Amino acid sequence: MLGMAILCMTSCESGSSYQMNANPSAAVLDVAIPEDTLKLDYAEIGKKNAVDSAAVTPSAETLALIDSEFSAVLEKIRQGHGILQNVAAVGGATSSRDSSMFRKTFERLDDFYNLMEEANSWMPFYSYVHPDPFIREAGEKIEQYVSKYLVEVGSSRNLYQALLRAQ
Repeated sequence: MLGMAILCMTSCESGSSYQMNANPSAAVLDVAIPEDTLKLDYAEIGKKNAVDSAAVTPSAETLALIDSEFSAVLEKIRQGHGILQNVAAVGGATSSRDSSMFRKTFERLDDFYNLMEEANSWMPFYSYVHPDPFIREAGEKIEQYVSKYLVEVGSSRNLYQALLRAQ
């Protein structure tokens, strides 16, 4: 059975969206997890790909793949966000310069970027090679979703300050 999120997509209306639950707030970190919605406009995808108007709704198999992949992306982002909150909190708590603190902090940051690489791998790849236009579109949207989050992370003043303190 597909999650509640996928039920929003079964409508053929333009602007149908893909909604996942949970958006933990940023405590120490001044970055929030992006809105947990993936918007797919079936009619627009159909027009863009010359799909017959009767076939403008993705198949159950397609929806299951998109649901599974987007859920995996959200989970990786949540895990990574937890790592960043920990890095920001620990980096902010240290007042003495400790080489082990530096190493541990940057190892955790490396863990974060490894998770983001995993989150942003298959679906963006599918956006270039998959024969199903709905999966290609979802892949593109997921890549944009992860990229938006990474821009926020890269712009985080609190994270930057914590990393400076960990040096």
